[in-house]
Amino acid sequence: MVVTVCAEHIEAEVFEVLGRATLMLRLPGRVLPSDGQLRAAFDDFDETVRAVLLSSSNRPKSLHAPLMPDRNFQKLGGHGIARDVQADPAKFDEIVRGYHGDLYKSDFRNPEKRKLRGAYMLDEDTAFQADRLHTSVQTIGQASRMDAFHLFNAHHSFGAKTDPGLHFDVMNKDGDGIGHVLRDVLTGIADGGDTKHLNATPCDRLV
Repeated sequence: MVVTVCAEHIEAEVFEVLGRATLMLRLPGRVLPSDGQLRAAFDDFDETVRAVLLSSSNRPKSLHAPLMPDRNFQKLGGHGIARDVQADPAKFDEIVRGYHGDLYKSDFRNPEKRKLRGAYMLDEDTAFQADRLHTSVQTIGQASRMDAFHLFNAHHSFGAKTDPGLHFDVMNKDGDGIGHVLRDVLTGIADGGDTKHLNATPCDRLV
């Protein structure tokens, strides 16, 4: 597991770059406490860390709510999975299953591959359909190798190791243009609108 320890006054900054990637342990004050106090804080947080690890390890393979892209799905749609988890990580399992129930439409059908069903819905028309792992959407290019925050987000979800090849096929339910402008987290290149299909990784890479 990866846990980020931070003084509370930089919580927002830490959340912006690592809100999905690590578990955040926020401590009061503008500086970190003494070693003894820090060890005590870790001891108190240990049970929560173990619970998140157990839930992440045992989650059904079809439950991808905690892996939804933060910028291109969660923030765009106002679905604050990462925000709610970090506010109360002890309720990790309850939170992600609740979002799964609210956002997952099991009868969704891929407009081009009609046998593929089920997707997380950004809105009533825009689907993020989880696809199988493959290497073409793993961390790619020199930019990925140079960006430490991106690599954390690519390889961890709330502290637990994830599969970097997992991605979401983004599409309109009718096969029309996606209708949303989605943005690559590293290059800043935007796509969407009239685009009919995009691959989006949990760490907001667009392929």
